[in-house]
Amino acid sequence: MKVKDVAKKSLCVTIFIAGILALYFFEKNVTPKQLPRNTLPLRSLRFSSDGTITGRWLAKALAIKKNVLLSEIDVFALKKRLLEFSQIRDACIEKQFPNSISIKMNERHPLLKFVIKNNGREELLFVDSQDGSIFMAACMPKSLILATPYTELKLEKSKKSPLGIRGVEGIKAVEHLIKTLRIEYPEIYGQIRKFSLKKYDHRSGATWSRMEVFLKNGQIIEFSPRDIDVQLLNLDYLMHERDLAHMNIKKVDLAKINSVIIENR
Repeated sequence: MKVKDVAKKSLCVTIFIAGILALYFFEKNVTPKQLPRNTLPLRSLRFSSDGTITGRWLAKALAIKKNVLLSEIDVFALKKRLLEFSQIRDACIEKQFPNSISIKMNERHPLLKFVIKNNGREELLFVDSQDGSIFMAACMPKSLILATPYTELKLEKSKKSPLGIRGVEGIKAVEHLIKTLRIEYPEIYGQIRKFSLKKYDHRSGATWSRMEVFLKNGQIIEFSPRDIDVQLLNLDYLMHERDLAHMNIKKVDLAKINSVIIENR
């Protein structure tokens, strides 16, 4: 047989096989490159968060069906489901072929807690340390909940808040005071019974603005939202030089900066 005839027959066989394969993939409505990518089921869920949410809670909240194909998962629907929990500030969800999903979350962090009554039941809510918004715990360890100081708030409605409740404006001054007490004055922070914002006004020029710390021993310490670090130096002097814990004092007003007003019991 001539070389030319052999080549011709080989070409015909190749074209025939190619035609069969093309017909198969046309009937399946898929290309050869798509087939392995779109038919693999989800095998792993990778996630990271800057807060307290756990992988176990996340898996339960998403409720992804077992052995579901990666191609069938709607990441936008998953994100919408997560953002229904007010503890979650934002979430980024991506498919990672061939068989995994990556989730990165940002959470709201508790600065203060308070209780409201809803349909006759008490609900525990939190003030976020970043923007003062109000949220409800979805996944938070009991130790953190117990360590978060109580406050009281006059609730007002707001469409911008995750729970429809207006948060605390000017939260940075409040956050700075609480964070400093927690880190540098743990003996004071551990004795906080309540952190009151009844007299707090975030507006500049509000010289009457006060943040009140109610201690378990009955003492009250008042701070101004201005020059907090200077006031803390005065508090340090009272604690270590005058033994504040054992003084028969009802209230200490540190807000005057250059003077300390002490009210005896």
